[in-house]
Amino acid sequence: MVKVKEFKMKSGEEYLNARLCLPSGEKVPGVVVAHGYSGVKEEYNELADFLCDKGMAVLQFDARGTAEDSVLQGNLLCMTEWIEDAANAVSLLAGIPEIDEDRIAFTGCSMGGANTIAMAALDIRIKRAAAMAPFADGKKMIEENYLVSYALGMKEEDCRVYEEERKRRPYMVSHVTASSLWNSFMMYRPERLAKEVRIPTLILHGTADEIVSREQSARIYDSLGGEKRMVELINGPHHIPESQVRYEAFEEIAQWFSYM
Repeated sequence: MVKVKEFKMKSGEEYLNARLCLPSGEKVPGVVVAHGYSGVKEEYNELADFLCDKGMAVLQFDARGTAEDSVLQGNLLCMTEWIEDAANAVSLLAGIPEIDEDRIAFTGCSMGGANTIAMAALDIRIKRAAAMAPFADGKKMIEENYLVSYALGMKEEDCRVYEEERKRRPYMVSHVTASSLWNSFMMYRPERLAKEVRIPTLILHGTADEIVSREQSARIYDSLGGEKRMVELINGPHHIPESQVRYEAFEEIAQWFSYM
């Protein structure tokens, strides 16, 4: 029997919204799921439930600055605070008695994909990783990203794109701070961390990704050490977990993690 629990997880000086999906059994593998820039954990409920049905415990959380009740909503320090949040999530998951602390995996999309690479490089407790649409070079990536135009002064066409995205994803963070953009993109080069990854890592990228180019994800893949695999999802957009190719991606991730 699957149990789902919503609760608060402490990280730094904040208590973050969290969701745990726990399957029946003892010493089951665990997975931490990281959301993307301006996203929230609810975007990944379907992925979490899918993996839980496969016998994996799954922990999702709202990183600092994203939830409506966050102390500093819009201050998204993805390269620093979000990595600490992710590490705290791993600690929480590994400490649950029903979880096998030697079988912990990590996954995420977009910024969550980039931070999946960071966690794979930095946290020895992570045994397998699956990064969806990760970027290699934050500065280069945002040069063509409408979210940056939104924060710095949008062109009319970009405004329409952003508003359409807001209608589709009403839970998106509605504003970001200048320090967030600097910390999360201008200084962030996940490609450098990818060179330190030694665990089995899966990269998934949609061929219709409108935000992160295939070149960016391919650079991450090429830099990885150890066992690796790259899957291209035909006609898949940037936000894979809520797209028409999501089940193909979910199956790939579940299969990848089944070898833990």
